[in-house]
Amino acid sequence: MEHMKELIAMQKPILLDGGNFGNWKVHMRHAIRGIDEEALVAVVNGLSEPTMIEEKKKKAISTIFSAIDIDQFKIIQGCESAKVVWGTLVNYFEGDTNVKRTCFDHVETNFTAKLNTIANEAVVLGKRMTKTTKISC
Repeated sequence: MEHMKELIAMQKPILLDGGNFGNWKVHMRHAIRGIDEEALVAVVNGLSEPTMIEEKKKKAISTIFSAIDIDQFKIIQGCESAKVVWGTLVNYFEGDTNVKRTCFDHVETNFTAKLNTIANEAVVLGKRMTKTTKISC
């Protein structure tokens, strides 16, 4: 387990540039988990002083700050804790439940449109696609 933590610590975190939040979020979760599982819990859920050593909180917030550019730093520069930093970034880039639902609906619509285009092209090529058609490569 120590070896894994060392490997994660050696990797430079991906830089948040505003358009890659989903990818950045996954990388940051792993980078912070590399510090310690409790560090990730502190960032996501927040923990009180007795439960979480101050050093782990400092490492977690430093990890986040090292992986953002100046524009994203402006969003979180007033935040005092890793949990508040994380929550602020998640809310800024993902929004609340309504925003997430709208984004999901948009992705679903695009997926359906692309799937319909592929099915229509298959018909032109002489292959009728049904809901149960298996696709093999």
